[in-house]
Amino acid sequence: MTPGAGMFAALMAAADPAAAAVKPERVWDFRGSKDPEITGLMNAHLGRARQSFKEHGQGLAEEFGIPYDPTVAEQVQFYDTAGDITAERLRRRNGFVSAYTTPGSRAIRLPGRNLSNMDDEMVSNLIVHELMHSMGLKEDRGQSDKIQSIVNNYMKRKKKERERK
Repeated sequence: MTPGAGMFAALMAAADPAAAAVKPERVWDFRGSKDPEITGLMNAHLGRARQSFKEHGQGLAEEFGIPYDPTVAEQVQFYDTAGDITAERLRRRNGFVSAYTTPGSRAIRLPGRNLSNMDDEMVSNLIVHELMHSMGLKEDRGQSDKIQSIVNNYMKRKKKERERK
């Protein structure tokens, strides 16, 4: 912390102790891409996914029967799959890779080049799907589409409920 930042924090705490105790949310950022355009597009997707997770993470965790862990939002990191050995192995086995996360891991791998120009809602839902794995949701081979369908349907249902209000 720089001396100026420390002085500012002390002044804020003296002026309003409650405001000083509130930590700003950590910004989610996409790492590992060498293409700044892809990084920018993915960071925009991550911003939308963060809002979606904030609003619906607990409900989706209940839907999947896993414990909700709000600390995931502060701990998760997002990395590009470009050059990733595991992504390449999955690509060879399945013919494609959209994203992957080991259950309980705070590292989520996303193929920035493939996702950067896709529909915002679709990418946001995919990222939320991966966040469910970060909270411990396990996935057997062939279950990914079923999990994605549950996330998509949940989000559609919540969107319709919002529109009715």
